[in-house]
Amino acid sequence: GEEGTDTAPYVDNTDPVIAITSLTDPDTNGKINAVGSAEPASTVTVTWPDGTTSTTLTLANGSWSVESPTVQRDGEVKATATDINDNVSDPVTAQYVDSTPPKIDIESLTQNDNGTLTVSGISEAGATVVVKDKDGTLIGSTTVGTNGSWTVTSPGTVPEGDIKATATDVNNQEATDTAVFTLSPAQEVEIDEPITQNANGTITVTGTGEKGADIEVKDVNGVLIGTTTVLENGTWSLNSQGEVPPGLLTATSSTVNNQESSDTANYENTPVAVMDEASGSEDSSTLTGDVSTNDTHKDGTEVYVLTSSATGKHGTLAFNADGT
Repeated sequence: GEEGTDTAPYVDNTDPVIAITSLTDPDTNGKINAVGSAEPASTVTVTWPDGTTSTTLTLANGSWSVESPTVQRDGEVKATATDINDNVSDPVTAQYVDSTPPKIDIESLTQNDNGTLTVSGISEAGATVVVKDKDGTLIGSTTVGTNGSWTVTSPGTVPEGDIKATATDVNNQEATDTAVFTLSPAQEVEIDEPITQNANGTITVTGTGEKGADIEVKDVNGVLIGTTTVLENGTWSLNSQGEVPPGLLTATSSTVNNQESSDTANYENTPVAVMDEASGSEDSSTLTGDVSTNDTHKDGTEVYVLTSSATGKHGTLAFNADGT
C-alpha cells in the first residue's frame, strides 16, 4: 500500500480563564497585594482602584501575584489575562476593603538647642500622623512622604514622658506607637575664680553653662547682683551695679526646659589702691601718700573721704586691711 502524511495548522482560539483569589496588604504599607490564577505563561494585567495598572506573568503552576505601585483606597480591582496566542480573557473583578492598620514607628526623638523636640519615624505613605505629648497636647501633625518617612517639630518645649504618634491611612485605618522622651542633661553652671574686682568697686562675674540658659547671680545676703544669658560658646559674664559685700556668691542657671543648676564662689573684696595727686588726712585717721581732694576708697565696710589739697603726683597710695 501507499503511505502518506498530512498536516493541519493549529489555531488557538480559546480564551484563557483568570481568577482573583485574594486582595491583602501583608506588608502594612497601604499597597494591595493581588493573588490569583490563570493559564501558565499568560500576561496578567491588573487595574487598581485609582486607575493605575500593573502587569505580571503567570507561573508554570498557573499562579500569579502583583503588588500595586502606590497606596490604594478601598475599591474595585480588575484583572485580565492574555495568553501566548494573544487570546484575552474576560475581565474579573474583586472588591478591596482595607482592614489592615498602617504600620507606624517612632524612630528618633531629638532635643533641639531652642528647647523644641523633633520626632521622626516611618509609616504608610500618604497617611496622616498626629503626635502628642504625655498630657495629650498636640506636638504636631504631618503627612507621610512617598518614601514612608515623617517628621514633626514641636512649637515649644515638651515635658518628659510618653510621646504618642497616631497614623491614619487613606482608608481611615489607625495605628499608634509610643516612645519615652527624657531630657538630655544640661551643662551645669560654673563660676570662674577668682572673681574680678574692678577699680570702681564693682565686680565682674564670669563662667560657663548651657548655651541659651538664663543666669542669675546673688551675693552672700541673697541680694541680686545681675542676670545674663549664656552665649553660643557656652560662656557668660555680668557686672555688678555697685559694690558687693565679701562672702559666697551664688550663680543659678535655668535652661529653656527649666533644668536648673547652681554654683558658688567666694568673693573677698580686697581693698583697692588709689593713685592720684594729693596727700591729706581723713577725719578719724591720718593718711599719707598720693591722693586727691575728695578722693574716696572703699574696703567693703567704710568709705574714706580725703580732704587734702592737691600737691602733685607722687605715686600710689595703698590702704591696709584695717583702713590705715
